[in-house]
Amino acid sequence: MTPRPASLLAGWAIALLAAGDAVRYTVGYAGWAVLCGLTLVAAVVVLVRARARLRATPVALAMLLALMLLSAIWAVAPLATLLGATLQVATAIAGVLLAQLDLERLLRLAHAVLQGILVVSIVFELAVALLVGGRLYPLVPMPGVESYGPDSPAAFAWSRGLLLEGGRIQGIVGNANLLAMLALLALVLAGCLAASRRLRAWPAWVALPLVTLALTRSATVLAALGVVAVVAALVVAWRRLPMRAFRWTLVAVGALAVAAVASVLVLRDVLLGLVGRDGDLTGRTDIWAAVVAEWLRSPVVGTGWVGYWPPFAAPYDDLAVHDGVVYLQAHSVVLDVLMQIGVVGLLAWLALQATTLVGAVRWLRDASAGDAGLRAAPLLVLVALLAQGLAESRPLIELGFALLVAFAWLLPARSRSRAVAA
Repeated sequence: MTPRPASLLAGWAIALLAAGDAVRYTVGYAGWAVLCGLTLVAAVVVLVRARARLRATPVALAMLLALMLLSAIWAVAPLATLLGATLQVATAIAGVLLAQLDLERLLRLAHAVLQGILVVSIVFELAVALLVGGRLYPLVPMPGVESYGPDSPAAFAWSRGLLLEGGRIQGIVGNANLLAMLALLALVLAGCLAASRRLRAWPAWVALPLVTLALTRSATVLAALGVVAVVAALVVAWRRLPMRAFRWTLVAVGALAVAAVASVLVLRDVLLGLVGRDGDLTGRTDIWAAVVAEWLRSPVVGTGWVGYWPPFAAPYDDLAVHDGVVYLQAHSVVLDVLMQIGVVGLLAWLALQATTLVGAVRWLRDASAGDAGLRAAPLLVLVALLAQGLAESRPLIELGFALLVAFAWLLPARSRSRAVAA
């Protein structure tokens, strides 16, 4: 397959992974499954033609995927685990597809797709506010929901139509936190491309994610933005300061981080009030307690990998209920991995994260002055996903996992061999 069709397929895969909820809300889970299946077949064809080497699979990634598949043997819900593990492998294949592009092309493509989603999301919210004047529910109900009506919970709404009222927007992905995370990734990529002079009209592409972050007001993502900003400042210091001065900078940042954590603990209720959250973090504390209790039933190997919890299988169908809404994630990457594949799985997950981060740092270390901004992008994207994972499980699936796989596949090899093509 020629580079252009391969790039188009990769762009489509990024869009499907980033805005899967929009597809499911429009054509339902059955239509989404068909699109995913067709995309997977096309990806396999591309990988076969490109002669992608399976032996190049990172060891930690292979161990993680193998454990997810094997967990169906001891799972509490074997069929759901087979489905979840299969979806995870399919997402990994999408990540390998992305890794067939050189890193600069991948970063440019991801930036273009994410910015496009932000543009469509704001237009969508404006249309809902003007034409509907209230909540808009998915065109096809979610599994377990027969239909939507005026009394349906707001949590089920695709959009609440609050753009012109100053309320939080949810965009085409139907979730303010998810839209905010896509905006953060777009901001990171726009900033890095602009810093390396590879982005025209960069003020507009930096402003759009910032506006989206302001409109979504996600506490989780705003905290992740702060973490990314600190790491970006450290990257600049690492590139420009003598090593001795950089070490003292690290000490100072560490002290400030400790002070910041202490301040958050002391002023917790005040800070939560500023971002419109209650003291139990929108039910997260109860969810975490339920997940920990479930994990303790099988702490070593977990209850079986299902990814996002299936609403049709016990115990996930009523494990986390808050204000009458069943939540389908632990709201923590660590807790979800622990519950589903135990301590063994968490060690494999951490190994994959660590080796990929090391590859990102090595790739950045070898950068020339003009490429430093571009080469910081994978590191900052990984940091953003890690920060999001403290209070959300989304990085475990779809775009977050695909990007992790792509970077894990590309970065170690690239750091030992040639630089990314300009």
